[in-house]
Amino acid sequence: MAEVEGPPVRIYEDSSLVATAHIPAKGADRFQEVTFKFLRDGEPFEEKTVAVASADSGSPAGPASDEASDDAAAKTVQCDVNAPLVDDQRDSYLLEYHVFYKVQQPNGNARTQQKLANQKFEVLPRTARLDVTWDADDKPFSNFAFKVQQDGCDETQVRSTFAKEGKNAQGETIPAGTAEFNLELVPGFRIVPDGPYEITEHVQTTGRKRAIKGDVKARARFVSPEKGSVQQWVNYDVEDLGQTGLGHEVTIEVALEADGTVSTSDLSEVHFRVTYGPEPGAAGGIEKSKRDDPDHPTTVFPVGDAAKTTIEEKEPNKKYEGKVEVDNGVAYFKVALGLAGGDTCKVEISGTRKFLSDEGGAPDETLEFENWRRLYYELLVPDILAERAGPKIEEAAKELETNGPKLFIGFVRGATQVFDTIEGADHGTLAPRRFLGLEEDPEEPAYILSGRNWRELPKGVSWKDEHPGKTLHIAVCDAILKWRQDTDDEQAGTHDFSGTVKEVTGTIDVEERFGGRFMPFSGHDAGDGITDVKWSADITKDDPVCKFTPELVIEEERPEEPVGTVLTVTLEPDSALPSLPARIPFRRPAYPDLKIANRTSRAPEGEQGDGSITVKEPNLCKEVTLQFEEPEQESSEEVGLHTAEDSDDWDWDLDFDDVEGVLAQEHADQLETFFLDLFASGKADLQNEEGTNPITIELIGSVGAANRTPILAEATAAVRNAHTQTHGRDHYDFDSQLTEEVGEHIQDFVDALLEYPGAIRTAEDKVTVTLRCSATTGHGEDDCFASVRDKLRECFDTTNSEVCSHPGLDSEQDNEPREGTCTLREMTGVEVSTSTTWHFALPTVTPDERIGPGSFVGPERSKRACPTIIEFSIQPHEASGGESDGFAMAWAHGGESSNRQWVRLVVGGFKNGDESGRVAHGHLETGAAADCLLNGQELCAKCIEHGRSLNPSRAG
Repeated sequence: MAEVEGPPVRIYEDSSLVATAHIPAKGADRFQEVTFKFLRDGEPFEEKTVAVASADSGSPAGPASDEASDDAAAKTVQCDVNAPLVDDQRDSYLLEYHVFYKVQQPNGNARTQQKLANQKFEVLPRTARLDVTWDADDKPFSNFAFKVQQDGCDETQVRSTFAKEGKNAQGETIPAGTAEFNLELVPGFRIVPDGPYEITEHVQTTGRKRAIKGDVKARARFVSPEKGSVQQWVNYDVEDLGQTGLGHEVTIEVALEADGTVSTSDLSEVHFRVTYGPEPGAAGGIEKSKRDDPDHPTTVFPVGDAAKTTIEEKEPNKKYEGKVEVDNGVAYFKVALGLAGGDTCKVEISGTRKFLSDEGGAPDETLEFENWRRLYYELLVPDILAERAGPKIEEAAKELETNGPKLFIGFVRGATQVFDTIEGADHGTLAPRRFLGLEEDPEEPAYILSGRNWRELPKGVSWKDEHPGKTLHIAVCDAILKWRQDTDDEQAGTHDFSGTVKEVTGTIDVEERFGGRFMPFSGHDAGDGITDVKWSADITKDDPVCKFTPELVIEEERPEEPVGTVLTVTLEPDSALPSLPARIPFRRPAYPDLKIANRTSRAPEGEQGDGSITVKEPNLCKEVTLQFEEPEQESSEEVGLHTAEDSDDWDWDLDFDDVEGVLAQEHADQLETFFLDLFASGKADLQNEEGTNPITIELIGSVGAANRTPILAEATAAVRNAHTQTHGRDHYDFDSQLTEEVGEHIQDFVDALLEYPGAIRTAEDKVTVTLRCSATTGHGEDDCFASVRDKLRECFDTTNSEVCSHPGLDSEQDNEPREGTCTLREMTGVEVSTSTTWHFALPTVTPDERIGPGSFVGPERSKRACPTIIEFSIQPHEASGGESDGFAMAWAHGGESSNRQWVRLVVGGFKNGDESGRVAHGHLETGAAADCLLNGQELCAKCIEHGRSLNPSRAG
């Protein structure tokens, strides 16, 4: 019979199917069996054979007819099968079956006939499973909300992954971050994240078991600084992490925000992009500075745990991308802005990883910095210029503030100090106006700065410097005189002078002799106007006026002083001699100290002792016995005695005021005599190399228990008293013998006296020494004094000889003629000198405190004087409009372009020595930054680029 094929029928997995085979009535008796073969996607998975005898008839019983008879003879064979489960990696499969008939042929042989199935089934899974992990760390993503979308079905139900491990309907364990759900009888499905959640990666995209990586689609925001544009003052030390606009580095604090369905603790990362600029062609023609400074790069740094921050350098010093983990709701990273003015830094952040992917997308928030530098300027004005220079100062200030924004510098005017010129002007700074050739008010003072003193402050004046390292210090003056720079060689054009000087003071006509102007304290390199003024004494050590033999003069002092164990004889040189005093000590032993040892025994209980105490010195075997009268015996409890064995060392400090004395006066006399005899006969045995041995006294005897304490106390007190009474009766004498070491000490003292013949000559060729020693007390003081005096004279007479000395000879250089150099400062008479005439005065002392030529110069060679030869080189001076060295500036207020000169000084001073990161200013090697202002009204592009690239806070 014919069968019609149609589209596959959709069924769920594990559904029960009934496969049917129809056997026609004609020849039905020849069908023996039917075999059903089931296929899954064309692959057999089950086979069943059914005997035809068990088949059902095709039609129910009814009226007989030919056609009815045929239908009645037809049969139906059926077979049950369950649709296998869909594989985890498949969305569905095609199930079909084939029917094979076994038919008996007329010849008796069996033949198999095949009939392909006319019905196919698309088997779909009943359930599916989704595994979600965090994109950041691949850990299970709990409570990930999503919907399941199937074609033709409404996606209304919101599902979520398990927050923790659980069980499904079959009792199987389902881990956290996993969800199971039913599927409609529709092939395929899609996962659609719900709410703030997003899929960052599809790990498994087909099958009933899907796997994705997810994240929370949160919004990133700037916590501090807040989003927007910031004018950042990069020449400040970082304050408040740079978040308040101060410092060349800023710590960026960011956070993530999501809707109320997500806890901020689930938010993980902020993604950022940092771009430094401006890019070429930006508005105003300003682009990122070419400043090259590895110590202050434009870059991005992690903050805290570097493992939590990922930074990728896309373009060195210009573009960076990265991400930072959120901890406790916030995260941090740092941007270094460099030091160049006008540079920008744009920071963009997003809460999604897609922000940095190819998909791109707008940032959640943007923060942009523009580098500025803030500088203050402080004026120092002498009171004589306060009114005269005022208008020029205002013009220059306006010029400075006009040009500042071009360099991205905000200039702020600070203090203006007006000081008392007469009181505070430095030496060589204040001069009559005639000194400069000014005819108007020639005797009025002019304030002149030079290479030496323009960096120095007037006396009693200091910069307020309220902003250290960021304040220009501008000293205003009438004129600046510096060495002329006619050639690259500073010594070219130098004029030399050489001559013999016989007087301390003199005059040289500078204009006539050297063809220039004179300034006593100037110099391009902060030296003096005239360098290396050489001088030498015109005398030799063979000159007879230089030779003499010193004489020793000894003076004595013998003050009354108490005798002690040390006697000092002091040798004090005359104050004109530079040598130090010498002290010779003589020693004698001290009277021995006393040590008392208790060697008595206690009489038996109830018995009295013999009442005697023997005082014995065991080392010298001398003793004396004292007899005591013992009172009636009392119990030890009544008198508070020791009941244990007493210590040998008797050093009690007891109060026996209530105990009557039992020692007679005769015993005290005995003890005093005992000590005198003991020391007189044994003092030689009572000393050793370390000093004096103590006098050891042992108390020996048997004393009743009741009276032991008072008797021993009385005996001890008597012994101590006797020792004290005899202490001053006799002493050792001082040993006047000089040791070899002492003799060498005196010889060293004499050598030191004779080491300075110049000082001896100043002291009228005499060496005066005062010997000081205590007056005699009968203990050998005179002998000690005499031994030192005699040794002093002996050493002096042995060592003394003819010596050579003269103020013009250098004793440290084998008495060669003294020579040296002076600075112009040391030999100029400023009060009478002019810019064309130099009045000199030879110094008496050199800077290193040695003798100067002014102390011995004279017309003839004599005992203390001689002529002096001087030589020096001089360079003429010229006027300067201003000088700068970092933040220190000197500015001459006169002249038509002095206001632009001020700006030029500021820009030129920023270089502060080796500021290697700067960009060249373009005024050739011989020019200076901002020279263009002297020839026009505007800073040139090169100078603007140069000024932007400088770090002004390194100066000052």
